[in-house]
Amino acid sequence: MLALACVRVPNPNAAAGDRDSETHDSQGSDDLDGPGSDDIADEDSAGTDTDADTDTDTDTDTDTDADETDTGETGTESGCAGMCGELDCGACPDGPAVIDLGTYAIDATEVTRAQYFAFVEVDFAPSYLSDELLPPACAWKQDFSPATDLVPGSSPTMPINGVDWCDAWAYCRWSGGRLCGAVSGGPSTFAQVASFENNEWYRACVGPSEQVYPYGEAYVGTACNGGDADLGAAAAVASFPGCEGGYVGVFDLSGNLWEWTHACDLRSGLNTREHPCRIRGGSFVDAAINLRCATPNAFDRAARSDRIGIRCCH
Repeated sequence: MLALACVRVPNPNAAAGDRDSETHDSQGSDDLDGPGSDDIADEDSAGTDTDADTDTDTDTDTDTDADETDTGETGTESGCAGMCGELDCGACPDGPAVIDLGTYAIDATEVTRAQYFAFVEVDFAPSYLSDELLPPACAWKQDFSPATDLVPGSSPTMPINGVDWCDAWAYCRWSGGRLCGAVSGGPSTFAQVASFENNEWYRACVGPSEQVYPYGEAYVGTACNGGDADLGAAAAVASFPGCEGGYVGVFDLSGNLWEWTHACDLRSGLNTREHPCRIRGGSFVDAAINLRCATPNAFDRAARSDRIGIRCCH
């Protein structure tokens, strides 16, 4: 396998251009069942001034009230309005290491609990949260706490799980990366799951020799944390040394946790919460067929599972 340098890549703000560019190509199937979704109602606000008095006292009072309203609305919104390391945005997490693959880079491991909880503690300015951090498809999102009973500070090297697609998107963007999509930029198409040329996650998994598993052509049941490893739970990141590849320094692309990617099926008639989005790599309960680099799977954007986590590209 090709050994490449491990570097920390600064945020190129590449994700900003991805916000409205998801592509609908084909209809996929979910192996995991997700919760239902609710329609989001727009809030309506309208104020009509029906007073038509023209006497001097009324005009004076109206002007005064308007001035006071303007003053009250010019206050600066508090909270984080940027990425980690910026004002009020918290310190950048310690890792994962970033592996340079030439045309892009990818996290060496899945995002850990310690890294994710540093993000959860950030208080984002409401306008930045809705207008910048999240894409329109995640307009319903308000909180990034994982849907688990995890306690911040416990098992810090374990991968974060119980997160939905929007959690993964926001974490990657805040930490200076993005969800893995197309090598050419933006999302991968929903059908394009095994393209070395233009699928970032798949290219990282198969490596330059385009092998079946990240570690080689033949399945090895104990190389990664899949069903045959018989662990029955997620393991600390990079704790299976045989589960390295398709490039040196990248771990757990097979097994441990499925990983969200930037490839969603925007079927008409579905609420954005219900859009199936690609998860890749298999988990700690999966058999060989689901642990291959080419295996596609999908899960509703708003759904969460203890078998799905996060890995970012850069």
